[in-house]
Amino acid sequence: MFATHLKRVLLFAFLGALVGGAIFALSPRVYEANVPLLIAVDAGGVRTGTSEDVSAILSTGLSQNVATEAAILRGKPLFAEALSKYAEKTGNRTLLVPDRIDSLYRMYEVVAGRDSRVVNIVVKAYDPKLAADLANTIVETYNELRQTSAETSISQAQLYLQSQLDQARVDLRMAEAALRNFKAQSGIADLGSRSQQLVAYQSTLMQQLDQAKMEERTLQSQINAIKQNLPKLPDMVTESYSETQSPLVQRLEQQLAEYEASRTELLRTFTEDSRRVRELDELIKRTQDKLVEARKSQWRQASRGFVKDSVRKQFEDSLVTSQVQLAAVRQRIRQLTDTLGGVQSQIEQLPEKEMKLAQLTRDREVFDEKYQRLRRQMEDVRYKSIGGMRQATALFPATENPNPVAPDLARLLVVCTFGGAVVGFLYSLARESMRTTAQTSTELSHLMGLPVAATSPMLPPKTLERNLKSLASASFQPQESFKFMAFATLFSQGESPRRVLFTGIRGSVGCSPSAGQFAVAASRTGRRTILVDADLRHATLSKVFNCQGKPGVRELITHNMLPNENAEISIETEHPQLRIVPAGAADGPTISDVPVADVIGFLDALQEQADLIVIDAPPIDAVADTVRFVPFVDQVCLVVSAKTTRFGDIPIATDLLKRAGAKSVNVVLTGTDPEEEPFSRKSSYMVG
Repeated sequence: MFATHLKRVLLFAFLGALVGGAIFALSPRVYEANVPLLIAVDAGGVRTGTSEDVSAILSTGLSQNVATEAAILRGKPLFAEALSKYAEKTGNRTLLVPDRIDSLYRMYEVVAGRDSRVVNIVVKAYDPKLAADLANTIVETYNELRQTSAETSISQAQLYLQSQLDQARVDLRMAEAALRNFKAQSGIADLGSRSQQLVAYQSTLMQQLDQAKMEERTLQSQINAIKQNLPKLPDMVTESYSETQSPLVQRLEQQLAEYEASRTELLRTFTEDSRRVRELDELIKRTQDKLVEARKSQWRQASRGFVKDSVRKQFEDSLVTSQVQLAAVRQRIRQLTDTLGGVQSQIEQLPEKEMKLAQLTRDREVFDEKYQRLRRQMEDVRYKSIGGMRQATALFPATENPNPVAPDLARLLVVCTFGGAVVGFLYSLARESMRTTAQTSTELSHLMGLPVAATSPMLPPKTLERNLKSLASASFQPQESFKFMAFATLFSQGESPRRVLFTGIRGSVGCSPSAGQFAVAASRTGRRTILVDADLRHATLSKVFNCQGKPGVRELITHNMLPNENAEISIETEHPQLRIVPAGAADGPTISDVPVADVIGFLDALQEQADLIVIDAPPIDAVADTVRFVPFVDQVCLVVSAKTTRFGDIPIATDLLKRAGAKSVNVVLTGTDPEEEPFSRKSSYMVG
């Protein structure tokens, strides 16, 4: 059994290897191009000296973090834009077909490293030049997109600052005019040293307080923005991602091929409009529909690795830092407010005109400081924003790689061979589990509990016919298992049987050849043996020994020929010590039609002339002739076929024999595998 399983597994493994080779030969070659891209991320230097509102305008156009830029690179719009530019550049408009775009995009991949500014752009295509050029075009398109976005945000920031600067200039001029008018009207050109000190100190405190409040608003805005964006960030991000072809497509394609092969085989026997062919056509159509649906989602995720999101960690660290800074700034605001209140109380004690002069002077200085601060922001945006407009750098531009990355012949062969072996093993197990026959004597003895006396190997039909015809020849050699059976039956310890009955189950299972071989082998042990052809309907042994039509069993049991001292009941054969009683006339009563006493008298008359009587009887479950002999024989040999006899028929036949009075039931198994049975396997002893 192990050898059978092994053969099937090896056969299916070989077929799987052939399928893998066919897939490799028929699959288009896929080429890969890689571009390691260093992302230019804004570290905040451009927005350090700008206000919160200006920073918000600038942030829309500058690079934020590697994860965001990788998502932009991975997006289909950018890929489609790059492919469109490449198609226009090369004049290859077939690349713009939607199916072609989707096919190339499914093979496109952007891999972002952990805690690294380098992302790897992987482009796969069916042409190495297309893969390399498209990868480089994607880098160019990304840099152009980022450059345009940065220029737009900076232009908007400049417009906003210019409007603020114009208003600040108007406010400063109005403050200067008001101070000049007051000095001219009041006649006070300058404050005293004390007033000057208090006003200067108050102005410094107010500037510091305004600066601190601006810092407080900026930090509070940053904290709010971080808290707002933090829930949107994932705890874990994808580190690696790969796709594989759905096994459903491969399984449906294999099923479709099997159904089409079955249809070809059926057409050899049936016509196109036969029911079986139409049913198979419907099955093929349903399988084709399923295959069309399955190919819409032919690729699926094979694996995905996750790591802690570095961007979220940076946001969390920035949140803690900003909260600490905000607490410090608020503490400084309270101190400045208290100090400014004290200075204000001192100034209020000055004369009213001096107070008015101090107020106007302070207003002028405040508006001047605001104007100068806006000018610095404008200069900062105008001249220092170039740092946020840095382009991403392709560390190594993509080049043509003539070696395809898919399909992988070695991997295909390993997977298909292993898959074929698994399918072969499952097929072998399923076939054995659904098998209804016993193929070896060991299996039959284990399952049925019946001793197997002899086995006959499976031979070609012509060889079986030739062996059967040579049974009557003196040169005939019985099979080794029947020689062993004859010796073990006649010369084992205890009383040896004198009457042995051979019967079968259902149709032809080799009962007559088995009985003939056993009789020949028994005669060669020196025992006088008579072979009785009790199968009156077929008379196989009578035909083999060329005695058909001669008086025999039918005449003896119907008293048409009475045995006496001078009458020959049996006919001599070419084998010494072996005689045969033919079946007799073709027509007439059967064995089951005569009284039992006549059958007993017939056997007793034969027993006087022989040491052993071997009876070839019809199948036990076909006609009732056999049961007339069963109670009066010493041993019954039930002949079963390893190829045609079902498990369920053997217990039925055994039960019939037991109920008929069988004393002992042995089994003769025919049609066996020569490699599985004793006396029939090829042996090195027989070589040379």
